Parts: sequence; structure tokens; C-alpha cells
Amino acid sequence: MIWRIISFQPLQFHQVDKIWIMTSTSTSFNPADLLKFLISCGLSTKDAVRITGDFASKGISRPSSLTSQQVTNVIPDSATRAKILRKLNPLSPKNGKRRRSSASAQSPNSTTKQKTEIVELDAPINVEEQFIPDQCIVKRSPVMILWAAALAYEKLGHTWSESLSLGSALAAKISKEKGHRLGIFQQSSLPPSPEISIEGTIQIITVLPYTRIEGSIRGISADGKSTIEPKGVLSYLESAFGEDLASVWTRMRAMAQRIQMDQAYDMYAAFRPDTAAGREGWGVPGVLDLHKMKTLTVKSKVQPPTPITQKQVKPSFDEPQVAKFVTSASQGVTLDTILIRFYVKDDDNAGKSSLLHILEELQMDGVIYKDGELFKAL
Repeated sequence: MIWRIISFQPLQFHQVDKIWIMTSTSTSFNPADLLKFLISCGLSTKDAVRITGDFASKGISRPSSLTSQQVTNVIPDSATRAKILRKLNPLSPKNGKRRRSSASAQSPNSTTKQKTEIVELDAPINVEEQFIPDQCIVKRSPVMILWAAALAYEKLGHTWSESLSLGSALAAKISKEKGHRLGIFQQSSLPPSPEISIEGTIQIITVLPYTRIEGSIRGISADGKSTIEPKGVLSYLESAFGEDLASVWTRMRAMAQRIQMDQAYDMYAAFRPDTAAGREGWGVPGVLDLHKMKTLTVKSKVQPPTPITQKQVKPSFDEPQVAKFVTSASQGVTLDTILIRFYVKDDDNAGKSSLLHILEELQMDGVIYKDGELFKAL
């Protein structure tokens, strides 16, 4: 039996198991994964083929690109829709922190006289393992945004909308700092003049200021003059990742769950797209290895504190000196090299502890990162 799901001409044929489907030769759409997914939801073959065509007409060709809103829009039958939504397994709220009502209390510093309706966005669905690709091509900026969003969502309990806003704020801050170091952005001689009232700060890799709109947290732009709205961030991520957005999000959620927050930057440095250093790699897409992300781990930074006694000599270096030394090495430097450069002896536990603390702070501030045994400029 042949089910025709798209009426465009000319047609091409696809065989999925024992089912033949006709689609247009003008499109690269391959219905195999989507059809198998719909059948796995408990739909009959006939219904699965028909709905595959409905999704195809909307430009949806893979399970990883489905959202609950798309399912609701495309499928009018509530029973069929429920089967698919159950299979999609939307990300569920945790401890009541995922969804904030627009009736939440305003910030004491808020000067808004009229309430603004806050519409919380739905996080991408969890993608089943067999549908996650091995890799995708993407720039580093959207990867940083989504990783920071995963940390905010999983580790700090923020909503998806809040996480997007904070993730974008972090990426903008790190990008601005790196752009200044590379000479891409000109450092302004004028002090910043923020226009947004800062309510507090949040630690996600580095310290981020935030404000609230109708009780919902928003990140603040790098110039301090506006809040970052999640809809714009989501549109950027959808454009950057395409159909792979949900797959990358699934990987990052799992990664965020298995690390401590002080490991967040090291983890990012271990999986981010591999591009050239310096100006050469600025804004250039690279390969994001989703297969590697599945099992990637980093060593814990947690170390017992070293007691400092009166007999121990205070190390003769500070954070700017260490930052200058590491960032000036184009190929990176090892910890041993840094210890030798600043005359820290093997038995100087206080010196080692102080130096490790400075290196950790520089990583948290987005100045350097650790690549294997090497410390490199970000």
C-alpha cells in the first residue's frame, strides 16, 4: 500500500521498514526517523504516515525538531496529541521553581506602574538517544549561551525563560572581555552608565547582575542599558542550531546534572567547538561533538584547604601578573611552568594553594581556560 503524504511534483519514494512513502524531490526531507517515532508513540501506521505528512508540510522532518507547541498546532485530535506529548516527555518542573506566575511579587526597586504580562517559554523536549546526531556545526557563542542556560535551569532551578536570558548575558560578557583582549572591540574610556536597576547577582561561571520583571529574573545586557528578553535569545539559538537544538539541549542537561558548578567552565572548555585561537577563530563555526558530550567528565576542583602558618612566606605574585603570563603564551602553559615562573617551590604549599586559587578565579572570570594539562587564554 502507498500513502502519499505530500502533493508536490515530481515525487520520490522512501521505504521505511515495509512502508513506501512518496515525497517531493525538491526537498531533502527523509521521513524515516519521524515516522518511526510516531509509530513508537502508539499510533497506527496509517495515522503515523498521515501525521508525518502534516509535519512535513510545516517543514518539520525530524523528531528532535518537535516542540509541544508544534504538536498542539498540527494535530487537532486530543487523544492522538496526548500520545505524542507523552512520548516527547516535556521537561517537568522541579520543586515548583520552573514556572513563575505573572502575579509574583515585584521587586522592591521596581518602578513599573502597570503590570507586564510575562509569558514563560517551554523548554525543548528530551530527545531519545537514537535520534541524537553525533555532531553539528555551530559557533561558540550559542554553545556558551545554551550551556549557561542548562546550568541555570538544572543547578539553580530557574525557568527556561530566565535561563535563556542569563545564558545570553553570560555569553555577551565573556565575548566582550575576549573582544577587548583581542583588539576586536575598542575599550571605552568612559565609565559605563547602566540604566537598569540591578537587584542582585548570580554566579554562573562568573558573576552576573540581574533584575526582575513581574517577578521573573532577567539578565542585563553588557552595557547595562537593557534587559535580555528570552524570545530573542531562543530565536537566535534556533537559527544557530537548527533542528539540532533539542538534541544539544538534551546532552547539556545531562552534563549539567553530573557536575559541580565550579567545574562548569572546565566542562565547557572540554566540549566547545574546536576553532583556531585568537582573531583567526573569532566567530568561526566549528564541530560540536555530541557523541563526546555523552560521557564527558572533568576532574573535581574540590581540594582540602592548605593551612597557612606564620613560617610560610606569602607568594610574590598577584592575579594580574598570572593572567598576563598565561595569556601571553600562544600555545598555553602547564602548571609546573607557572610554578617555576613565579618561584613557587615544591614544598611551598601556601604558594601552590594561592596560585591554584588565582588560576581558578581567572577561569571563572573567563580570562583563561584549561585544555588538558595546559592553561590557555580564552
